[in-house]
Amino acid sequence: MNLVIDVKVRLIDIAKLANVSVATVSIVLNDPDTTRISKEKKAEVLKIANDLNYFPNTAAQSLVTNKSNTIGLVIPDIENPFFSTLAKIIEQRCRKEKLAIIIMNTLEDYHNDPDIIRSLRRRGVDGMIVALSSETYFDDKKIKNILNNLDVPFVLVDRTLRDFEANKVYFNNLHGGYIATKYLIDNGHTKIGYISAQNHAMTGYFRHKGYIQALEEAGIPVNEDYIVHGVYDVKTGYDLAEQLYNQGVSAIACGNDLNAFGVQKKLVEMGLSVPEDISLVGYDNLEFNDFLQKGLTSVDQDITELAHQGVNILLEALHHQDKKVEVMLEPTLTIRNSVKKI
Repeated sequence: MNLVIDVKVRLIDIAKLANVSVATVSIVLNDPDTTRISKEKKAEVLKIANDLNYFPNTAAQSLVTNKSNTIGLVIPDIENPFFSTLAKIIEQRCRKEKLAIIIMNTLEDYHNDPDIIRSLRRRGVDGMIVALSSETYFDDKKIKNILNNLDVPFVLVDRTLRDFEANKVYFNNLHGGYIATKYLIDNGHTKIGYISAQNHAMTGYFRHKGYIQALEEAGIPVNEDYIVHGVYDVKTGYDLAEQLYNQGVSAIACGNDLNAFGVQKKLVEMGLSVPEDISLVGYDNLEFNDFLQKGLTSVDQDITELAHQGVNILLEALHHQDKKVEVMLEPTLTIRNSVKKI
């Protein structure tokens, strides 16, 4: 069959070539698994549609069904490996669910969150998965108002809000900060430096509390000179490592792995090594940790589980919008060779 490809192919064109009704073509294209049409005829219709390079007008379909089969994903920092991996897994899962996804990045600026959420809604998304910018936790009135008035389901992932009822899935960050610090204590360390994102992010606030809890439980006085503050990036770790070393700490627990990478780079420049001179624990357990010379002990957050839980909750919310689900996941510690027993 010699087919002439028309960039404006219509259902009626496929129907004529397949010698079937437009309704039949519509059924086959919208539900390829249907048993209402014979296998032979379905195969013929699908082949013709493929040969003609036919694409359904999803905008027109959404006007009829009031659904776009599109999900919005809000990510705070696509350059952060934690969030880029999260976005990749969510996108892969949504594709399996036959959902398209629009990914937008807030650049870790909480002023961008409201505009991005509004922008996604204007584009007709059916629902949203939202990882808020870090400082939103400390100035949340505006974003709470926007989310409360959102007319599509949404799920907060990784970062949540205080006193706010919503679909959410996140990790127990207090426990994560606790187990990182306790592991250092169990290895004989009492002078433990900490790079905190307490003033930067909700996750950092609770990880910091976990650090304090582990020290107090062990009867170790909290030394404020051992605690430095920054954000979740390599530069923070690099800039603060020497300050902590000069305070005489034997170990450093970091707010995330990016901080730890920065610490390690600075220590190397100072002629020091991990763990011989300074023990080091990270947080997030990024894939890179296995490729460092001695590996980085780090608190593991199962990103795959976080992503799938987020999608599962949203899929359920698309059918039961009044039901709110909250899931807290537990982190674990992945032990490598960055901590020395003393």
